[in-house]
Amino acid sequence: MLLALASAGFAQTATGSSVPVVTIQATHPIATVTNSGVFTVFRAGNTDATLNVWYDLGGTASNGVDYATIPQHLVTIPAGATSNTIVITPLTNPPAASVVKTVVLTLTNSPMMTPVNYQIGWPSAATVYIEGNGVTNLPPRVNIYRPTNGAAFFAPVNVPIFATASDSTGIASVEFFADGKDLGPGTLAGCVTPIVTCLGCPPPLPICFYYLFWTNAPVGAYALMAVTTDNGGLSTTSAPVNITVLSPPVVQIVSPTNGAAFHAPANIPLFAKAADPDGNVTNVEFFAGTTDLGRGQPVVLDPPGVNGVTGLVYFLNWQNVPANTYSLTAVATDNGGTSTTSVPVKITVLPGPMPTNLPPVVRITSPPNGAVFRAPVNIPVYTYAADLDGSVTNVEFFAGSTSLGFGHRVTAVPPPLPPGPVQPPILIVVPTNYWTLVWTNPPLETNLALTAKATDNGSASTVSAPVLISILPSLPPPTNRPPIVSIVANDPVAIEGTNCWPWRGLASPVSTWSNWFAPSATWRLYTNCGPKDATITVFRFGATNDDLDVTYAIGGTATNGIAYVALPGLVTIPAGKSRAAITIVPLDDGPPDINRTVILKLVPDPTGTNYRLGQPRAAAAIILDSQSPRAVTGLMPGAAFNLNAAGPDGAWFHVESSTDLIHWTPICTNQVVNGSIDFVDPDAATNPARFYRTVPEPGPPPQ
Repeated sequence: MLLALASAGFAQTATGSSVPVVTIQATHPIATVTNSGVFTVFRAGNTDATLNVWYDLGGTASNGVDYATIPQHLVTIPAGATSNTIVITPLTNPPAASVVKTVVLTLTNSPMMTPVNYQIGWPSAATVYIEGNGVTNLPPRVNIYRPTNGAAFFAPVNVPIFATASDSTGIASVEFFADGKDLGPGTLAGCVTPIVTCLGCPPPLPICFYYLFWTNAPVGAYALMAVTTDNGGLSTTSAPVNITVLSPPVVQIVSPTNGAAFHAPANIPLFAKAADPDGNVTNVEFFAGTTDLGRGQPVVLDPPGVNGVTGLVYFLNWQNVPANTYSLTAVATDNGGTSTTSVPVKITVLPGPMPTNLPPVVRITSPPNGAVFRAPVNIPVYTYAADLDGSVTNVEFFAGSTSLGFGHRVTAVPPPLPPGPVQPPILIVVPTNYWTLVWTNPPLETNLALTAKATDNGSASTVSAPVLISILPSLPPPTNRPPIVSIVANDPVAIEGTNCWPWRGLASPVSTWSNWFAPSATWRLYTNCGPKDATITVFRFGATNDDLDVTYAIGGTATNGIAYVALPGLVTIPAGKSRAAITIVPLDDGPPDINRTVILKLVPDPTGTNYRLGQPRAAAAIILDSQSPRAVTGLMPGAAFNLNAAGPDGAWFHVESSTDLIHWTPICTNQVVNGSIDFVDPDAATNPARFYRTVPEPGPPPQ
């Protein structure tokens, strides 16, 4: 194999073509004042006609200054000949002592011949070194020839790297690098000496082949280089070769599950999650064995994703499936043309009629298995429940064998559509397949099994797989440590003058989340909505024996003392209390203007002994002008973010944020005021992406 590789490099032929292939070698690579250097240009193929071969002249030596003048663009191979030479004769005034200069010839296509009358093979460039006074050793030469520049691989992969090296004193080592990181020494595969056909030419230097396999190359873009060192201690670094290691797509069948059974003739809905870490999935194809069942359709964004990568769920309805056993797979293809096949899912289709009612599917999505909580705590539990041939009517939650009660369906409430000339704004309530329940003050226990039982409209039910959680005692407070302070805008909206908006109300006097989304809900118009103050609360966690002065910085787009009653920048939490309120009292400061923000940020205690900062450290409120509409969800002046949605009056909720839709962090607990859920995030601009959700609470937080 090595000889074939060397032969291909130095004796290329134009198989199947009358156009010759030309290559170049430095057949005498070292030039002195007593011994000229020689380039030899070879042609392989038809030799009937004279062939003019064009080249570019480069290097550190100057034509006509450091060596006798040679034609700068052209060498002619006579008819019947396979080669011709270009001689480099150093001038009698050689370069300075200990300096080596180079002459580089690179073959090019003719600028005038169309079509081209020759093809350029490999090698297409060569170098002659002009020795200086006192130079006894020339640097070695090295070149990476595999992989080629721009090559792409798909992880997991072992990348083979091959290089050639030559030197007049012999090669001591070849080391390979990726972006400067040492991959290790190359292994010598062997050396070959090129065949020289010109008369009187000295024998060329042997060319040695080295290789290395870069195992498990990580995903990314890399510049590969080889560094060769000769027996005289001189080193040369090759030109970089740029490669890319890409991630293939990931795919997983989520339904049906392994071992599922159906009755013929079966209609089987197939669902698969697919994602691509460095691109996008272009299609997902489903197979039963080797039979192509068809291409799936994307149906919903799946935040948890596959192997931590956010993607889509793809659906295909496989109809009239006869009785048999099947091995199902899904093949995902990305925008780079790379495909991945999922782990097979084996199912059975039994003979006989299908049951009159299929049971629902249900799984707990939060908390995760193994979650640990510290008492006292309220735990929101979420489940996904769906029914393929009907609808889920209720979901009951259990801790062990004890019922925690029935959950309520989570609904998505987009911002209301703007009102028309006479009708109130339209609120669209979109039901989801998620159900939730808040478990208040659970007892202490380890490895407690949470389950959910979903029942459909045909009275069929399914119990989810258990999720094990632990509720541990609260940690004892640390001794002799300052309290931790945080700040929350528990009522973030202040209003100048009198301002009102239409919001959805209730026919029932009982204000609950379920009544809010019931068909009996009606529209009502609030009056005398302003003026209204906003409230920001500073909390301390720890000892409450003494008064605690907490300093805060005042910012936002509203001016302190002009848009609202001046704040001093200091709040005192009285002894025995864990919180103190800061009231934002708006002032009517002139003509109508835009909504403005008040941002308060806690300032660290300079001594570090009175208090320490916790999270959140900043809170924001909005001041609405008396003529302005209620602020909607979106960015506010000054880069704060306003979250607004409808909710039942007096209901309690807490706001959670996430940067990846997987890990959620509670921010604050607030109450619905005037049918409006409001929260202003002063830190939104510091995150590249932030998601929010509101979670119902059974009541106010502990005092």
